[in-house]
Amino acid sequence: MRKLPDIDLESSSIYEILSGRIKARVLLTGIELGVFDHLSAPRSGPEIAQELETHPGSTEAMLDSLACLGLIEKNNGLYRNTTEAEISLCQKSPAYVGEMVGMIYRMSSGALQDMTTLVKSGPPPGSPDMGDQAIWADYARSMANYQLGGPARKLAGLISKIQGFSSFERMLDLGGGSGMLCIAVLAQHPTMRGVVFDQPSVVKMTESFIAEYEMQDRMSVMGGDYTSDSLGEGYDLVLASATLNFVGDDLGPLMRKIHQTLKPGGVFVSLAEGITHEHTRPPGMILENLTHALYGQVKMFEKGEIARAMDQAGFSPIESRTVPTPFCPIEMDVGRKSG
Repeated sequence: MRKLPDIDLESSSIYEILSGRIKARVLLTGIELGVFDHLSAPRSGPEIAQELETHPGSTEAMLDSLACLGLIEKNNGLYRNTTEAEISLCQKSPAYVGEMVGMIYRMSSGALQDMTTLVKSGPPPGSPDMGDQAIWADYARSMANYQLGGPARKLAGLISKIQGFSSFERMLDLGGGSGMLCIAVLAQHPTMRGVVFDQPSVVKMTESFIAEYEMQDRMSVMGGDYTSDSLGEGYDLVLASATLNFVGDDLGPLMRKIHQTLKPGGVFVSLAEGITHEHTRPPGMILENLTHALYGQVKMFEKGEIARAMDQAGFSPIESRTVPTPFCPIEMDVGRKSG
């Protein structure tokens, strides 16, 4: 008689990982149906199904799954948003991220469906064009609400504590997208003016946010390619948030260019990922960028890589710190041009 193997595996991460695709799909279904807009106050499953015009049994199963994920609460048969869902998943909230979640899901769907082929054969010809301005205009618009959920104000608060900040007169937000981070930084200063530099189609969208926050007298935009076009000069602060990836492996020319745009004593602040553990951490950043990696479109920075490039360009001193965000930890590198 063949003996059973002497194995006692009490727990396994495999099955938890397998449920990940279901978790993402449940969240997206809730967003697509507008479920969270109906749960600011306690409601029953049948009430929600009636309002959404959905199947009662299937609706309750989905609501139970959302409660399992910790996005809504269930108490005595009534469902209600958690604080996180109320802030981030209700369309009336200024920090609504439903559009961003949907866009990230759609951008990754092709790679998820055919990942085995991509791993076997490498990036296919005609991979999605990540230089498409329309894509990045939509992405920057969707990211604005994420920034409003706390990151913009938190990062701006850290920037405002940089030595000499109170005397700054002009800042450049490089690849600034919607301009929300620039707006948040300027809100920490009574008089400083800001310029948002991004692709031409993106800065058209940026102007709408500038108008919405009534910052026309303190903010302007520049459209172009920051790797080849002039950035202007005489800045006290240059900020680059999650944008240096487009430069690729050779940061040197751009770092020297940024150094030249600054006044003596001016400061360059980079906010970017800091990959560790031989490119396996932090998990959120590694997994989020897998799609781009499979299409051969990603450059992720190791922790300390940007700081080293700053040093080689002449910045000194350089200070680095890890900053927690709702998505994943990021690295904040601050370099000063000697005065």
